[in-house]
Amino acid sequence: MAQHISSRSLSERLRGCVQSKVILVCINLVIVVNALVLGAGTYPDIQHGHHDLLMGVDAACLYIFTLELLLRMAAHGRSFFSGEHKAWNIFDLCVVVVSYLETTFILVRLLRLLRLIEVIPSARLVTATLLRSVPSIFSIIIVLGLVYYIFAVICTSLFAATFPEYFGSLERSFFSLFQIMTMESWASAIARPVMVQHPYAWLVFVSYIVICTFIVLNLVVGVIVDSISTIREARAGKKEECGEAES
Repeated sequence: MAQHISSRSLSERLRGCVQSKVILVCINLVIVVNALVLGAGTYPDIQHGHHDLLMGVDAACLYIFTLELLLRMAAHGRSFFSGEHKAWNIFDLCVVVVSYLETTFILVRLLRLLRLIEVIPSARLVTATLLRSVPSIFSIIIVLGLVYYIFAVICTSLFAATFPEYFGSLERSFFSLFQIMTMESWASAIARPVMVQHPYAWLVFVSYIVICTFIVLNLVVGVIVDSISTIREARAGKKEECGEAES
């Protein structure tokens, strides 16, 4: 019994140490240093002149990540794989393991930078919001794709003969409409030249912009805002429940 209490007390102390602000700040600094090292490695002069130093710092960052991961596993025990942050814990474990298997693959090392999402609460909120919004956004993308296809067929049918460089095929119409949707030089480069030959073309372009840019894309913003509100309400409810349980 005493041994069980002692081990539990040690686990709680270790958990408090791992979750302390000092440790979190240190881990953030290591992540930033790791990011700077990876960025510096993209410059040929720095890579050739300081290759050993860059690799040594990168390896040191990996060892620090490994130590921090092992401490968290020891502190949380089984809850490491079943607690509230189990998804991030498993992600950290996979990234660290794969980093040892293939340390020269730049993409694997870049995945370590995603640790910043885990340690910054606001970044976790953004990530949770995006994940929660995926089903609704996917439905909006389907609607946007249908509108996109309809206008591509219309533009190809109406303007292919006179402006084959923009609307000569369905693929070119898709690209031109994408440029119009991003509002990148759409009036001077596409709309006005087409309107010289087809005065009614403004109806097509304006209606397309209103539907795709102002309506459909604003729906995406609305979905994300709604997800943020839902997640914040859920977290506030959990905090109230924890407060009531403690009292």
